[in-house]
Amino acid sequence: MPDELGGPAPTMLGWLARHAGPGDLGTVGELAARFGGLRPAAGWPLIGEAVAEVMADRAGGRAAPYDPAHSLSVLRLLDPVRDADGRPDLDRLSDDAIAYCLPALLDRPEAHRRAVAAFVAAAHSGTGWYAAAIAARIAPFLPEVPETSGPWAAHLREILRSRHRPRTAEAELATAAGPLLVDAGPVRETLRLLAAHVAAPPGRPGTREELLAQRRGDTPPPRRLGPADTGPPRWVSTGFANPVTGAESHPDRGLRIATPYHFWFEITDRVHAASIERSTALPTLPGERPGMRLHVVLVPLFGELEITPGQDTGELTIAENGRMVVSRQPDGSAPGGIRLAFPVRTPDTTGRHRVRCNLYAGGTLLQSRLVEAWVDAEPMDRPRALTARVDYVGPALDDRAPGPAAPAGLSILVGHHDGNAQRVSLAGFGLPGQAELVTVSLPVPADQLASLVAEARKALQWVLYEPAAEADDDETFHGTFRYDVRSPGTLLADLQVLATRGSELWGGIADGAALQLSPTGLLPAAQSRREPPLWRFSRMLQPPTVIEVANLAEARQTVPAALFYDHPYDRTAAKSICATFQTALDQGTDLAGIPCFLGACPDYQRRDVICPSGFWGFRHYLGVPQSAANTLDETGADLSGGATTIRYRGRPDVVIGLATELGLDHPEQIRRLGAGLPVQQSRRDLLDAFEDPDVEPHLIYLYCHGGVQGFRPTLRVGPRTEVNKIIGDDIRQVAYWPDSRPLVFLNGCRTSAVEPQHASAFVDVFVRAAQASGLIGTETITYERLAADFAEAMLPRFLSGRQTLAEAVRSARLMLLAQGNPLGLIYTPYAPPNLRMESAPA
Repeated sequence: MPDELGGPAPTMLGWLARHAGPGDLGTVGELAARFGGLRPAAGWPLIGEAVAEVMADRAGGRAAPYDPAHSLSVLRLLDPVRDADGRPDLDRLSDDAIAYCLPALLDRPEAHRRAVAAFVAAAHSGTGWYAAAIAARIAPFLPEVPETSGPWAAHLREILRSRHRPRTAEAELATAAGPLLVDAGPVRETLRLLAAHVAAPPGRPGTREELLAQRRGDTPPPRRLGPADTGPPRWVSTGFANPVTGAESHPDRGLRIATPYHFWFEITDRVHAASIERSTALPTLPGERPGMRLHVVLVPLFGELEITPGQDTGELTIAENGRMVVSRQPDGSAPGGIRLAFPVRTPDTTGRHRVRCNLYAGGTLLQSRLVEAWVDAEPMDRPRALTARVDYVGPALDDRAPGPAAPAGLSILVGHHDGNAQRVSLAGFGLPGQAELVTVSLPVPADQLASLVAEARKALQWVLYEPAAEADDDETFHGTFRYDVRSPGTLLADLQVLATRGSELWGGIADGAALQLSPTGLLPAAQSRREPPLWRFSRMLQPPTVIEVANLAEARQTVPAALFYDHPYDRTAAKSICATFQTALDQGTDLAGIPCFLGACPDYQRRDVICPSGFWGFRHYLGVPQSAANTLDETGADLSGGATTIRYRGRPDVVIGLATELGLDHPEQIRRLGAGLPVQQSRRDLLDAFEDPDVEPHLIYLYCHGGVQGFRPTLRVGPRTEVNKIIGDDIRQVAYWPDSRPLVFLNGCRTSAVEPQHASAFVDVFVRAAQASGLIGTETITYERLAADFAEAMLPRFLSGRQTLAEAVRSARLMLLAQGNPLGLIYTPYAPPNLRMESAPA
């Protein structure tokens, strides 16, 4: 049964885990982890979870003997489909699911017939390894093997010849060194064949044609598999252990209330049998970077699992042999080994309790996972009592990226819920005066954060336009854009409006962090007895820094960090613009080179002066990366990480979609930056360009109109007709670019379809489904002149590879600001700040 990503679920690994010899168990675990990130279609459980269960059984880690008819994975499939008499309703199960559950359905002749049908269909489809997966599960009940060819034919016959029934409970409880039920030869040959036929990295789907055919409901072509990856695998394992004996807690057994434990974390070349991870892949790390450090940080949640103060951060270092070794334990004990151990304590209340675990490289968040544990008066057996679920996947680190593409200096994670609050986590690496990682987390009341964000965007809208009567259709804004006609004094008045709301937004998030950092000695020394910690924290962040504001997969509320205003400011007293900035503006000086935008504004301390450099969007290099995978699905997801480099040969391919009435002048300028592909002026032509197998786009540029129908955002290219409107599902049907990983720029004029409340729909479609590297949207509507000016300033810098995305966006903002226009702040790159283009040799 092909899964929804276009490949077969490798269910034979349960059989391999059951029968492999001790020397081969590491390979089984590695393969299980490799496939653990796939999203199996309805029916098959996560294979990594099933293998972990089997390995725990072999080690005697369960209180009760293993029974294949009542294993957790089988029960999870059958329990939801039982009728009033407790019998599984076979009509609600696929043939493949019935094959997996056959040990529990031996009294159902129909189950035998449908399981055999699943095997026969797989064998005739040419998917030999999937047929072998089913054969390994139902071998005692199969007829003679159908005629088949290919590298798996002989192996299929070998599996069928063995025809061994399940082991007895006593045999199941034997140690891993006990005698095998089947010959070691077929087991080892299965491992060899699997390793030779796995083409994709962990969780990565098959070919573009496969995925698109699957999404359209067509029959995908047989999958062509190539040689395995040669890079060193890296898998995350986590769990709980007794802090005294080191005995590991079983994933299906809860914890005791008011009891100390160690939460452990390791990255190795195989998955640990006691790991509680649902998905274990790690974003790609550079293979030849000995000495590179990773930091693991636990983030407490109110009333949940308790963290020992000062023991929330551990460090791993890549050794010369490529292994991840402990260079700093959270409790300060001797380094060495491969496992970090964090002292935690369960609360005094029963129930399901949580803690968050973040993994950083420098100031870049690679993964965030939510760790959950059932806590009872006495530990109880229950399915998935201990789990760790990745809900943020950051960018892969690319050791081929040149120069400026270094890990972010500051990472801000927003969006994980903590009761009635949103927890904000900050991690800074290499900040001024700090050689080590600086971390802090705090809850911000959810309603307060939502109000601050809404008010900041309202201020931006006030500066941008003056609305007229309501539009008579769903896509075009009618009103006056203030910066189409400028007047003296406009900039000062508008900066006052923006600074008022930007200062409130910054203080609402940063004040609590500054108060936490104040007693640690990490902040700069106070310049006076009355200087609040907030301004000491702000002074530390004055030099231009690469900053990511990461967003969880489930979050729909992004924080407009470009509007943060972090200079001291009195909204009632500010009467003038910074003199240094004003002089540069009058003389046409490059703003990027004046002291203000280098973090040394001469008027920084004056609360009666506004300087545009106080806005993060003008001073820092910002990116708002979204999770590269929608990891909330129970069955897991691709955790291999988003792209940080878009590579092309010759000239980049730029696919452009145009709303006809906007005119060709601007799109033609953008077209000339690339390989010269035609501008698409209809819905059908644009979707055909997305699907064209001969085009691997590096930039998708949509200079378009759009609208919102109900809760569904739409985009329009071509003439103004209903047939030219595009919704997210139209794109999902045809767009898939796993090789070129383009940047998508939604430059929608006079439309709210690309505003943050709707942008999440396009992030899901373009970034998570179509595998784009990122998406540029806006905080509010824009207009033609602003849209063209910003794109023509930003895209040449980015497409040429001269600047990263964050650098190019900042440069375009400063170019507009040099014209007296602050509205470059409306653009938001939902992408890693260090994303860059690179020309590869022909």
